[in-house]
Amino acid sequence: MPLHVDERLQMSDHPLIDRVGELLETHDCLYGMICRDATLTDIELMAQAGYHVVWLDLEHGPQSTQVAIELGRTISHLGMVPLVRIPELSRTYMQILLDGGIQIMTLPDVRSVEQTRRFVQLGKYPPMGERGVSSSTAGNVHSVMKLWLMVSEGLVPMSGGKPWNQPSPAGANLECWKIR
Repeated sequence: MPLHVDERLQMSDHPLIDRVGELLETHDCLYGMICRDATLTDIELMAQAGYHVVWLDLEHGPQSTQVAIELGRTISHLGMVPLVRIPELSRTYMQILLDGGIQIMTLPDVRSVEQTRRFVQLGKYPPMGERGVSSSTAGNVHSVMKLWLMVSEGLVPMSGGKPWNQPSPAGANLECWKIR
């Protein structure tokens, strides 16, 4: 019996795959810190102090998406989870940060259900969302592997670059992260 996509991904030992789920399995409570202008030294000290999540605040802080991605990679390599609060709902912020390896995104000042739907659509791949696939960035290790597994299982049509227009089969879990 073939494995479901999510079961095969969980078997991977890559550090970017479901780090939040791993932490929640082994800890009753996760600890984190909000940073408006973190440095690499700050990140290293947080890891040494035992923090699990580092929240980079792009809404109120001066750092760019490029700096957030660089810090996020260090955060991931030190075994923690990078979380970024974006300044506003924008495909550009979502795409660049997720492609760069940021594992959790938060949206400030949500005022409608439609904003929430749009936020989710921008963060998920088709058929559940509108996120595009970039095959050459660090944050796509899990994404490219997941896409390959989905295609190899026949879950996603990939002919001639046409858009994915078929729903996922019943019972297929296409979520990237399992946060409880």
